Amino acid sequence: MRKWALLIDQMLSPVINRDPADPTIRSLDPHRWTSKGIFDVQPQRIMHILIGSDHAGLDLKHHLKERLRSLGHTVTDKGTHAKESVDYPDYAHAVAASVLGEAGSLGIVICGSGNGINISANRHRGIRSALAWKPEVAALAREHNDANVLALPARFVTENEADAIVDAFLGAEFEGGRHQRRVQKIELDNE
Repeated sequence: MRKWALLIDQMLSPVINRDPADPTIRSLDPHRWTSKGIFDVQPQRIMHILIGSDHAGLDLKHHLKERLRSLGHTVTDKGTHAKESVDYPDYAHAVAASVLGEAGSLGIVICGSGNGINISANRHRGIRSALAWKPEVAALAREHNDANVLALPARFVTENEADAIVDAFLGAEFEGGRHQRRVQKIELDNE
């Protein structure tokens, strides 16, 4: 891991003075803990990311797009492209539809609190959007819930925190096993 990324990770991640085998954190891979007990993000594979935001998330979206591209990912911006007030569902729906249409892609949606855009994205059958405010929450969303869209609260995370959250989300993989059974129960048959 690059030195700057490790420093950011150390600043943002809590130091947990427990053994990684402790059942309260059993879902985290022990190999992803450093000797200091800090959650360590695995190297990422190159991915196609679809990203969208409302006006409140515009600046954070632009920051993340630039950073993701610098890491080698391809990024498609689904809007908004201006600071004028817009409706977050329009951009959640654009990202969700594109994620469903492009196998292997992931999405990132951003609004002020992250809640509205997350709820909107989750209206699409097959989308599992997860609101995350910490790297550990983002990683668990992928590992346990097979999340394919990450929702960020632009008014409540810094750029550095968002970077760490996105890194954790993209660096994690679905664990399957007992989680597969639970994920299969998410979709309702009556829709």
